[in-house]
Amino acid sequence: GFEDFFIEEGEEDMGDDTSQEARSHASDDVRKPPDEPGRQLEPLVTQEEVEEARLERSKEQMDEFLQSIPLFEVVSERKDRDLMVKELQVKIATPGEVVISQGDNPNDHFYVLYRGTMVHSANGEDRDPVLGPGAVFGEDAILAETKYETSVRAVSMCTLLIFAVEQLFFIRTLLEAEERRRTPVYIGK
Repeated sequence: GFEDFFIEEGEEDMGDDTSQEARSHASDDVRKPPDEPGRQLEPLVTQEEVEEARLERSKEQMDEFLQSIPLFEVVSERKDRDLMVKELQVKIATPGEVVISQGDNPNDHFYVLYRGTMVHSANGEDRDPVLGPGAVFGEDAILAETKYETSVRAVSMCTLLIFAVEQLFFIRTLLEAEERRRTPVYIGK
């Protein structure tokens, strides 16, 4: 699932301190079975607890990332962001891969670039700026109910987060409610 993309390469499940010294002393902390034959101690931490901690850490990283993207700022409730994260899909795009094509009808999802760089192009010409982490694309065509105006192509190896169109409509509903809240209402003359 999505959580695999938040554990950096070479990282181990030994908390935040993975120095050589910490690894060499890790075996000192392992409980040894008692001398009595046939009797063993329960593990200090189960595999399920390790996986649960890893998933929680991934959720925290995703929550922080989404809060840094202007489109998602309006999703203020943690439970709503957690639901969005639970339902998202992850795609790896290789350099040169076209993710959306100019002139195509929008899909039922939009994209957020998590890692890597991408570029918009129209009529075969690359446009500035290059897209980096946090860039959102594909949502404009969905909301406007038009075809894609540009293509989006991976420049480097990219990790994309794919959100369903229903999540975009949820965000739009929150934005509209926020706008209504901020718009003064005049009563009388």
